[in-house]
Amino acid sequence: MAFFRKRSGTSRLTQALSKSAPIPTCWYRAIACLTIPDKRMKEATKPTDARHRFRKKGVPVKFRLQLFSGETPRANQDYTFVLDRRILLSGTTDGDGVLFAEIPPGVKEGKVEIGPDHFEVWIDFGTLAPIDTLQGIQQRLCNLGYSCEPAERQINDSIRKALGRFQKRFGLERTGEPDQATRLKLKELHDAVHDIPPEEPSRAERS
Repeated sequence: MAFFRKRSGTSRLTQALSKSAPIPTCWYRAIACLTIPDKRMKEATKPTDARHRFRKKGVPVKFRLQLFSGETPRANQDYTFVLDRRILLSGTTDGDGVLFAEIPPGVKEGKVEIGPDHFEVWIDFGTLAPIDTLQGIQQRLCNLGYSCEPAERQINDSIRKALGRFQKRFGLERTGEPDQATRLKLKELHDAVHDIPPEEPSRAERS
């Protein structure tokens, strides 16, 4: 799995979005899954009176990333994808704004530049924490556009506010707590391709 960070111009942000943005300006989702190639025969000479362990190396990972501009998928947009500042991939997103790539083993980071606005997304591979941890919840909220500060051991007000916004938008009970229903919804939206329902305007925006 991957965790994302955003770079705008020459500034590097630790959060996915600005706290002041009432509606996310970009959403990110990714799925990384092991690709098992066709079986091939390989011979190795080993003693018959001992136990031996063999490990397959160099298996690529299939990576999928869905990108949005506001609430609109970045569909059919050209992109470049630089891995570890040395491997260059390029292509075009599909009709859902999804980028597909095969990631070689050992890659630590990537940078996607996409669209006519040259929007940039920086990706840290292998750093997304499990959904049942506070760090994993905070990371997924940020990846989905709900910027919040990290917390080490106890949930903080920043995460509670982000959870409350997320719960309200997706029809969950607005508790501000990472309950089971919220975790399941976070995992569902983060790990699969979806349309994003519009966020209800605040009272100040309606008035």
